[in-house]
Amino acid sequence: MNIEPWKIISDFMNIEYWKIIIAAVLGFITAVFTEPIKNHFSVKVKKKQIRIGLYKEITSIYEGLRLYLRASENNPQSVSILDILGSDFSCYEYAKKEPVIFYQLREATLINLIYQNITTLKQKDDSIHPEKKIHLIKAVLDQIDFITSSSSFNGKLFRRLLKDLRITKKVRQKALSESLTQIK
Repeated sequence: MNIEPWKIISDFMNIEYWKIIIAAVLGFITAVFTEPIKNHFSVKVKKKQIRIGLYKEITSIYEGLRLYLRASENNPQSVSILDILGSDFSCYEYAKKEPVIFYQLREATLINLIYQNITTLKQKDDSIHPEKKIHLIKAVLDQIDFITSSSSFNGKLFRRLLKDLRITKKVRQKALSESLTQIK
């Protein structure tokens, strides 16, 4: 087999080979540099979504506990905490499944503290005396008030969500009362 050196050199100098090599190298370099940037922004977006979800859930819990206190003024034994708060904390459970992102939140330890106390309160719902339960609920509400005033916690977001929740609740109550008057 006779190989001619000029044929090898002319094949190597062919522009089509260089296009393929340059495209492959540029594709690799682009992937190496853009992947960390993409990951950074995706983590940032996910962190924001988790934070807002947790704040909404804590706001709902806070308002639920306040509702429980109002409902239990007349008859503390008639209402269960589970009826008001529900049985799961889906956003918190999701956040705990994403520990790398969750613990990047500056308020992660405070959020853990809130949920630990609420979980304890829910677990002891049936076993504690109603007056002690009311005392514990007031303590949890005071703790949430204290935590939301902390510099690590975004109190402004919490108060805005709480206000939105109350406005939504008022609108629902007004619509319900209007529909009841129309039925009569």
